[in-house]
Amino acid sequence: MTKLILGYWDIRGLAQPIRYMLEYLGVEYEDKRYVERNFWFDVKPNMNLDFPNLPYIIDGNVRMTQTWAIMKYLARKHATFCPKTKEEIRNCDMYEEVARDLAMPFFMLCYTYDGFDEAKKKFFAETLPKLLDLLEKFLGSSHWMIGDKMTYVDFYFCEVLDVIQLMTSDCLDKHQGIKKYVERFYALDKIAAYRQSDRFKKWPFISVERMSEKREENSVIQARVHLSVGMATWIAFKRQEEEILTKP
Repeated sequence: MTKLILGYWDIRGLAQPIRYMLEYLGVEYEDKRYVERNFWFDVKPNMNLDFPNLPYIIDGNVRMTQTWAIMKYLARKHATFCPKTKEEIRNCDMYEEVARDLAMPFFMLCYTYDGFDEAKKKFFAETLPKLLDLLEKFLGSSHWMIGDKMTYVDFYFCEVLDVIQLMTSDCLDKHQGIKKYVERFYALDKIAAYRQSDRFKKWPFISVERMSEKREENSVIQARVHLSVGMATWIAFKRQEEEILTKP
């Protein structure tokens, strides 16, 4: 039986929620990563995809793109993580848009060059808390977004919230309901095992190449500093790693 192929850049990005789903479902798959931009653009016209883009999956005769569409396809195929009732379906449709509202300003922050510090301060002081207030109120005492059952939207939300925490580790501390929600997801046996394996890549989250090409006057090093884990966080992480390695 041919393995499912998941194609994306060599980063977490929009493919990571799909990887989590495949791992949890126990689906054998090829995690095809395009390291150089040209590797993808050279094959893109010949991929026989209706709307050639990344991420894509090839699952037998099924060839499709777009993160949410792929996640819903997997949920339906495996009869898992699907909303069942009209209310659950309606809420999941709404959560998709809420997830975009959460992810997009964070992505914009990650690609900010000029005024990064001020943009970061505003995101964590204003934008994020407002969204977390609403999410926590809606989540209530439920384990997952639609209640006691996981759906495909939980995979996306937990990935975005995890990456946001990489930039500012205490950003969920005032929203313990959301913090426990994320911890619950990453404590799942199959997810935890995957994150401990060599298949999981913690860094990077977004593309260094894309950033450096947008502003040629900025070096690749500057692009790395502004990577999604955040300017200060990445440097602090490396310093902490060096301190641990150099301790007698």
